[in-house]
Amino acid sequence: LGTCPTKEDKEAFAIVSVPVSEIRDLDFANDASYMLSNVVDKMNEGFLSQNDRRFVIQLLEDLVFFVSDVPNNGQNVLDIVITKANRERQKLMREQNILKQIFGILK
Repeated sequence: LGTCPTKEDKEAFAIVSVPVSEIRDLDFANDASYMLSNVVDKMNEGFLSQNDRRFVIQLLEDLVFFVSDVPNNGQNVLDIVITKANRERQKLMREQNILKQIFGILK
């Protein structure tokens, strides 16, 4: 199924039960990676609008909440205390190249 060109990813998820939370996490990580990649490209071109900056700051804050597995209740992102690391989300961020994109922004 994994190597068959006629099957879609949806069919794989239909065969093997996957928790909805894992699908949401994967969707979020995939979308975040895509958006961060766009920001890195814009920064390399030399133009990043004020709206883009606000957006990427909010996205980076959301990623901190995501990886720390703490709900965003409006608190300051710098006040988060991580009691237990979510290794699966850390791994997902690596696999989806989110860390690569963050380092691209920092560069």
